[in-house]
Amino acid sequence: CGKVADVRSISGLISFGGKLYAGTGTTGAWRDTPRHRGMYRFDGIGKWTDCGCPGLRVVHLGAHNGALYGLSYDAGGFFKYRGGKDWQRLGPVTDSTQAYSMAIHQGRLRVGTWPTGTVFALDGPQKWTNNGRLGDEKEVMGMAVYNGKLYAGTLPLADMYRFDGGRKWTNVGQLDKTPKVRYRRAWTMAVYDGKLFDRRAVGAGGGGAAEADGDLRSVTG
Repeated sequence: CGKVADVRSISGLISFGGKLYAGTGTTGAWRDTPRHRGMYRFDGIGKWTDCGCPGLRVVHLGAHNGALYGLSYDAGGFFKYRGGKDWQRLGPVTDSTQAYSMAIHQGRLRVGTWPTGTVFALDGPQKWTNNGRLGDEKEVMGMAVYNGKLYAGTLPLADMYRFDGGRKWTNVGQLDKTPKVRYRRAWTMAVYDGKLFDRRAVGAGGGGAAEADGDLRSVTG
């Protein structure tokens, strides 16, 4: 489909309104200022249209009630796309530096965060309701709805939690028990054939890159 501008990574893809959109990270030029890039729309082979950048990286993408949203790894940023290159600021997400994941559950938009491992529900611009912390975890990674329940995977223990309302989360198991690593990740989720699957990854810690082991785990609980 062609390279997307000068970005170093594609961090999220979503189909919205019949178009494919890509969330990005930073540019490939370390001395480029600013280095942040936003979202791009695929308009044909080799053609990616710049949809603007709200001043922070637009990394992951999500959709709800006919609207497209961008999540940022910077300053807890969360934005609503308004067309062209226009974005509405809805963050920062409370007590967060990264808005890492998004899911729709019981009609509400919920966001998983770093560094408190907490899920928040959006109730309006700069209005976030605390849905509770997942144990003592630091980051809420993949989230998915399965059999009417919201599930979330975590870092650093790769635990899986089920949301039971209010601020209550029930631990339904640890997906990775690799010894002597700083971070274990319950990373991304999907529902298939009546089961909930999670992809795990482990990293050496100290800022080292995560290494996916290709393992998919099915989750019940």
